[in-house]
Amino acid sequence: MGTPAPTAEAPGFFPNPAGSGGAAGTLTFGLYTLYWYYAINREMRDLGERVNPAMSLLAMTLGGFLVVPPIVSLYNTADRVRRTQERAGISGPISAVLTLILAFVPLMNIFVTTMLQSNLNQAYERLAGKPGSAGRGWSSPPPPAGGNR
Repeated sequence: MGTPAPTAEAPGFFPNPAGSGGAAGTLTFGLYTLYWYYAINREMRDLGERVNPAMSLLAMTLGGFLVVPPIVSLYNTADRVRRTQERAGISGPISAVLTLILAFVPLMNIFVTTMLQSNLNQAYERLAGKPGSAGRGWSSPPPPAGGNR
């Protein structure tokens, strides 16, 4: 599943299990992968990146008939993940070019979603711990309901 949007009940972004995209995408014949792609682009928009998640999804689906749009969209999405990692202070962020290359290598392409989500989760975790980051849409998960335990 995608990361929940910030609300009064859940004010921050929470990491997604890194392997969920590949496994769920396979089990749903790619439908979950399309949802996941929209969701991470929406998250990037919510974090201040200039992206239209619907257009990114459209490029990956109908744009496939023109060949070039999905390539550009995947590269741009990986680049947004890289910028998020850099904002989080992560050294050695994801490479958009490597992501694009792996997307075209048979049997390696199924790991692209896992790689993107894993790198995004690293940024989430790092930014959640940064002082003053909660005001920019980042915070720790809310405490469990039911008081202190």
